[in-house]
Amino acid sequence: MYKIGDTVVYGANGVCEIRDIREEKFAGQSAMYYILSSENSQTIYVPVENEALTAKMKRLLSKGEALEFVRSFPKIKPVEWVNEGRKRNELFKSIILDADRESLVGVIKAIYEKRRESASQGRKLYLADENAFKRAERMLYGELSAAFGIPYDEVAPFIEKELDA
Repeated sequence: MYKIGDTVVYGANGVCEIRDIREEKFAGQSAMYYILSSENSQTIYVPVENEALTAKMKRLLSKGEALEFVRSFPKIKPVEWVNEGRKRNELFKSIILDADRESLVGVIKAIYEKRRESASQGRKLYLADENAFKRAERMLYGELSAAFGIPYDEVAPFIEKELDA
């Protein structure tokens, strides 16, 4: 069980702080809720007894765990590229909603590789692919920013420095 003040990653919402745990009444039903506050000041109510929703709450990586995770990036394989745009978009959406850290890196790597390949042929990626890239990167970098205690815009240079070391 989490406690007030804990920082968690909540699915595709990213890094959130547990602001309160209290009883709330929705649709005539009372239940205990985790009251989360996201980075963009959105309030999220997660029923404490709803295992499917609480399973989306993941403990924030410690600084040491985050460093170990960053150093594992070279070993993480890109997600296999699906040529049909609609199916690829569904795959990326599913991975982003699941918010699995390694899978997010896999999405970023796959789109990055495809972007480079397309650019070498004078083409651009589909907007949906660019949006998936930005969303996956925002989620991953948001957590790493919180874990390392550094500003979001310093995460990419930090990763590059660590991987070049």
